[in-house]
Amino acid sequence: HMTAFENIAFPLRLMGLGREEIRTRVMACAKTAGLAIDLDRRPAQLSGGERQRVALARAIAREPRVILMDEPTNHLDMNTCEVVEAALESYDGTLIVVSHDRYFLANVCDRILAMEPDQTAPGGWRLVDGTFDDYVADREKRTRNKAAAAKAAATASAKQTKATRAAKAKIENQAEAEKPKL
Repeated sequence: HMTAFENIAFPLRLMGLGREEIRTRVMACAKTAGLAIDLDRRPAQLSGGERQRVALARAIAREPRVILMDEPTNHLDMNTCEVVEAALESYDGTLIVVSHDRYFLANVCDRILAMEPDQTAPGGWRLVDGTFDDYVADREKRTRNKAAAAKAAATASAKQTKATRAAKAKIENQAEAEKPKL
């Protein structure tokens, strides 16, 4: 029901900013979010990507220290994804992003907290300082280490089984040798 301008301005009005300050910040946020549209348009007149950009502009308008985003690039075309990435790269606060978009994560994030079915990670969470590529390298290294540990355990188990069988055979041979001969 609000225009794009009113939507972006809403949190600024709640902050009690003056009309000119609101206008200046709305225009700056619209530019940052890559909105090259008539801001008097209503949501029904906007594409999905334009609505996403309005939401991004609204989120950064009040300059919060933290923004929580759930699948921010979901259903967006490549151009819009790049605009969103560029806007977020210039954002000075903390972003908490839930996403399956590995390219977005690689381009925007510098720390990854992954949910993993991993008993070595507390609660199934693993924190990796670095990009998504660093996370993938860490995951592959852990997978190789687990495989090597499993192979070593299997080898140790096989050696233990062989040693147990050899000891059993030795005991049986000794028992046979000690049997009185009739």
